Amino acid sequence: MTLKDYELHELTELFPAMQDEEFDFLKASIALTGFDPTEPITLWQGKVIDGRHRLLACQELGVEPAVYVLADDVDAEAYVLRKNAGTRRSLTAGQKVLIAAQVSMWGEPGGAWRPIWKRGRRWSNAIEPSQMPQGQAAAAMGVSVRMVAMGASLLKSFAGEPDDSKDKLIEAVEQGRISLRDACRERFQELRKNRSNKDGVDVTNQPYPVLPYLTPEAEFQAVVIDKFSRAGWLAHHFRPSRMSDVGFPDLVLVSPEGRLVLAELKAEDGVISMEQYQVIEMLRKCDKEVYIWRPSDLPTIERIIGGKS
Repeated sequence: MTLKDYELHELTELFPAMQDEEFDFLKASIALTGFDPTEPITLWQGKVIDGRHRLLACQELGVEPAVYVLADDVDAEAYVLRKNAGTRRSLTAGQKVLIAAQVSMWGEPGGAWRPIWKRGRRWSNAIEPSQMPQGQAAAAMGVSVRMVAMGASLLKSFAGEPDDSKDKLIEAVEQGRISLRDACRERFQELRKNRSNKDGVDVTNQPYPVLPYLTPEAEFQAVVIDKFSRAGWLAHHFRPSRMSDVGFPDLVLVSPEGRLVLAELKAEDGVISMEQYQVIEMLRKCDKEVYIWRPSDLPTIERIIGGKS
C-alpha cells in the first residue's frame, strides 16, 4: 500500500485542521528525526481515523509512516474523541460542544458513516441514529450534556438550508465570539420570524418540537397558555411576588370538567431549583396533578388537554 492509497475517514473532519505554523513544525520534526512509531497513523475499516496531519506531512516528505489498524468492532467514535480531546488543548469550549453534538448525531450502528453537518457541505435532511449517546460524547469532551443537546438542536435547525448563514453562526460559536446559548436564541428568533405553514397561516407563536433547546421559556409559556385556553381551560400564571412562597408552579390550569392541573414550565435546559422541587413534592402529596414541562413535552401536554393523563 502506498501513501496515496490511504483515505481519510469522515470522523477526522470533526476536529479543526492544524494552523499552518503547527503543521510546518510537525513536518520539520518528521524531516529531522523521522516518523515517531509510537504515534502511528490509525486506520479503521480501511480509512484513516487518527493522524491525518502526520499522514499529510509524510506524503509531502515521501516518508512511509507506521500504521496501526483498529479492529472493525472497535467503537470508532469513542476512540477518536479519546485521542483528540486530551491533546487538542487549543479547542474552544464551543468547538468541544459542537464536536460532541455531531458525534452523537451521526453514524448508523454497523453501517456506513455519513456526516450530518460539515462546513462547506449541506446538511442531510434525515438525522441518523448514533452509536454514542449525548452523555457519553459530552463526558469524552469534558462538556455538559445539556450543552451538547443544545448544540445538536442548533445544528439540526439548519437541515436542508444553504450553508452561508449556518457557517457564520457556527464559526462564531467555535471561535468564542458568541455563546452557544445566545446563538440558539438568535437562531430561534430567525426561525420564528420566517416561519409559516403551507397555507400561509401565521404560526410564529409556536415552539419547535424537534428543536426544543431553541425555545425560550417565555415563548414556551405563551404557547402552553394558548393551547389550554383554546380548549376551554382556565389558565392562570403565577407571577413572582415578595408576598408568595418561592417555588410555587407557574401555571394553575382548570378544565371545564373541573380537572385541576399545576405545572412548572422550564426551557429545555432550565434547572429546577430546590425550592421548586420541594413545593412540587408537597403538592403531589395532596393527590393533585403536578407536572414539570419543557418544550419537548408538548405531545404530553396535548394528551392532557385531550383528557388523558
